[in-house]
Amino acid sequence: MVTILLVVSARSVFSQSKNYKISGVVKDAEGLSLEYATIHLERVKDSILVTYTISDKDGNFALEEKTADQSLNLFVSYVGYKTHVQNVRLSRPSINLGNINPQTDTNTLDEVLITSRAPITIKQDTL
Repeated sequence: MVTILLVVSARSVFSQSKNYKISGVVKDAEGLSLEYATIHLERVKDSILVTYTISDKDGNFALEEKTADQSLNLFVSYVGYKTHVQNVRLSRPSINLGNINPQTDTNTLDEVLITSRAPITIKQDTL
């Protein structure tokens, strides 16, 4: 009796999960595709990673998964750009976000200067 109850309750939990597909294109402000941008989804209530991917050479990405959540947080990150954060409501099985344009990060380094000195040598031995 207990096993039947567990099977029925487990089945009802999984039946509440729904499939979804979120897609879009990552581009800079000038419309150039950002290849290899990292895109990931997190649960809203506890920030647990749901799924992730990287954009292709044209900036396209697609995330497919199954969840019982009503909405998820989408993060898009790329070197030299601020992380784009967006809440996505899972109201349809297929959601196209269109163009995502992360803003340039003005807090980047211009240059790095590395200098070195020769080690100290005493009686042909290096310290």
